[in-house]
Amino acid sequence: MPIQHYLNNTLDISESFSIKGKITAFDVSADDKKIAMVSRGKLFVCDAEGKYVKELVTASPGRVEEVKWLADNTTLIYNKP
Repeated sequence: MPIQHYLNNTLDISESFSIKGKITAFDVSADDKKIAMVSRGKLFVCDAEGKYVKELVTASPGRVEEVKWLADNTTLIYNKP
């Protein structure tokens, strides 16, 4: 009997949403070029001019509550309950 193989090819669905008025925590990098923020328990980074916003996926379950840039301007620390 031959082996049958089926694939379920799916596409990633991009999601866009507004974080305007829903920011619960934020921090500006020491070089004043980047902003890290928390909205609806998710972590985001953007440039100071607002040209881009990117969600940073966090590993464990739970909502991000606070975020802080370290002095190197590239490392973020955050906490979850």
